[in-house]
Amino acid sequence: MATGAGAEQDLGVAALTEIPAVEGKIAENLARVEHAQTRQAQIDTEISGLANKREEAEGRLHDRARALYRVRRAGMLPVAGGFDALMAHLARVQRLSRMVKNDLETMDHLEDRGAALRSEKDELADALRDAHLALQALEAKKEEIEQSRRSASLFQDTLRGEPQVAPSDDAMSYGR
Repeated sequence: MATGAGAEQDLGVAALTEIPAVEGKIAENLARVEHAQTRQAQIDTEISGLANKREEAEGRLHDRARALYRVRRAGMLPVAGGFDALMAHLARVQRLSRMVKNDLETMDHLEDRGAALRSEKDELADALRDAHLALQALEAKKEEIEQSRRSASLFQDTLRGEPQVAPSDDAMSYGR
């Protein structure tokens, strides 16, 4: 109950006395809910895409790290091929080292992006929950205003002394 009252006060629901104003607030909240749900779907899609990219990056990293390990373990064998073979070997080692380093950076970036998306999704879930609470408070307020108007209308009709429709003789109840 305290949460509903807090949401009601945040939106100024208690100050609303006209049905069109309440309906306008309801429409705004429905738009917020729709936007949040759409964004959550986008985040889910992006997270699943990140998972696929991460698997691909892990596979590349594994293959390149194995190749780098094998090239580095060649020992003195490249020296036997002469200076050109030694230079080609060093270039290959440097190239593989850069590729492994880039793959590690890609993995870190994908991990950071995934964490940011999960955080944003949690924030959206909280905002969605708040919007639903506000929507419920607004709908309750609208119902309260409508009930109040119906009561006031009935009271005014009674005060005016308008004749009420008397039941017909055919509609006599059993107790008469």
